[in-house]
Amino acid sequence: RPWEKQSDALRGVFCHGTRDDNGVNAAEIRAIVRNLRTLLKQSADQPGDACPSAGILSPFRNQVEAIRETLSTEFSPKELSRLMDAHRLLIGTAHTFQGEEREVMFLSFAIDAGAGSSTLRFVEREDVFNVSITRAKSMQRVYHSLKPSDLSPKSLLGSYLSQLAHDQSEDAPSPPCDAFMDDVVKALKKRGVKVRTHQRVAGVSIDLLLIKKDRVLGLDLLGYPGESYPAIDLHRAKVLRRAGFRLLPLGYTEWKTQREHALLSIVHELKHDTRYYYPRFR
Repeated sequence: RPWEKQSDALRGVFCHGTRDDNGVNAAEIRAIVRNLRTLLKQSADQPGDACPSAGILSPFRNQVEAIRETLSTEFSPKELSRLMDAHRLLIGTAHTFQGEEREVMFLSFAIDAGAGSSTLRFVEREDVFNVSITRAKSMQRVYHSLKPSDLSPKSLLGSYLSQLAHDQSEDAPSPPCDAFMDDVVKALKKRGVKVRTHQRVAGVSIDLLLIKKDRVLGLDLLGYPGESYPAIDLHRAKVLRRAGFRLLPLGYTEWKTQREHALLSIVHELKHDTRYYYPRFR
């Protein structure tokens, strides 16, 4: 969903929690409760069939039971009914989620730096780990109470948390628009097209992302004097093609000499191309 902030799709949340003698990490549960309240608030005005489905997963049954108990005390019967009915909230272990997916997933690893080797081995069982991290369709929050440095470099969980941290560290301010980009953006906005600059789609950096109702189109700006505007390479072009994303090249010379024709072509492609279509968030 390229119109949404890409870095928000998958994010780790370090909770500074501890795992008690019963295997429960209360800090991670509190963080999940806060995010569930946010979910309820954001969807308060939506009809039930338009609300995103939600799931809470922990590899450990004791953590799952503690989450259920906490929700029963933290939320009113009306709020719980909304979560269960409108959001189809499912709470369970990896076994519960076999064959199940949800739009929004909250994943609680429920371990800390002092966890024993047997606990870590259970989390890192390939079947458990694979199911745990692949149930989300649109967004996932990963709650954890240990840092990648607390684990062995060969650790599966450590590698996963390291990648989360790396991805979040790359959330940097976008570079400013130059004269070419600014001119194109202003011209398209006058024609009723919503434009976002420096977006990432399927992991590929896109100069301009155009949005018209439920249709999207990318522009690859080329050849601006004094600036580096290289074309998307073949590998990245294939990634976008596999994702079904349409990307048009727009050269600086073409823009300066055939501006009106270029604008008409872009708007036509955005309006009529049916190969890439996003329904509104459900």
